[in-house]
Amino acid sequence: MMDFTGMFGKVIMGSRFGLMSESSWLTWSPVTLVVVVVLGVFWLWMLVDCLKRNFKKDNEKLVWVIVLLFAHLIGAFLYYFIVKAKKR
Repeated sequence: MMDFTGMFGKVIMGSRFGLMSESSWLTWSPVTLVVVVVLGVFWLWMLVDCLKRNFKKDNEKLVWVIVLLFAHLIGAFLYYFIVKAKKR
């Protein structure tokens, strides 16, 4: 295993997946892991809601699914504030 130190910190060469910094997901704090899980659940909830919702136009559902898949959390927040919150 070879170690390289650059301006962004220590990077370890030779792991199974190529380059890997010292701060892998295993060393994240519990608060960070909870936030990541909550945001992932929120994104999944918006995606499922979009797939189940009956839109007035067929293309509208396709557009929102594409936005959710490619824009991830930003798309989920946009969907929530534009579609879900409006149709309560």
